[in-house]
Amino acid sequence: MNEKQKHFIDNILISNEFLLTLINDILDLSKIEAAKIELVPEKISLPATIKETLSLIREKASTHKVYLKSEFDPELEFMEADKQRFKQILFNLLSNAVKFSKEGGR
Repeated sequence: MNEKQKHFIDNILISNEFLLTLINDILDLSKIEAAKIELVPEKISLPATIKETLSLIREKASTHKVYLKSEFDPELEFMEADKQRFKQILFNLLSNAVKFSKEGGR
């Protein structure tokens, strides 16, 4: 493949991921509205979960030249939450932050 074709393939993949995320979010919202969503609360390590989510968004931030930094209160360890939903919320917030930050943002 030449560079132009690779660029087109990359755009298709990025668009596909975006649309899949959007569809999943819409489906989740409809489940919430219909009271059909089941939360699975568990004790989760907040710093570890945040670090996992940051690692997912770090490449997108790098592409947009946005610097990500995390700081944790040493006393902050665990919380009771649905880990999958918490990561989904955090990922959406971070994605929006990266998307709407100016180049060189923090």
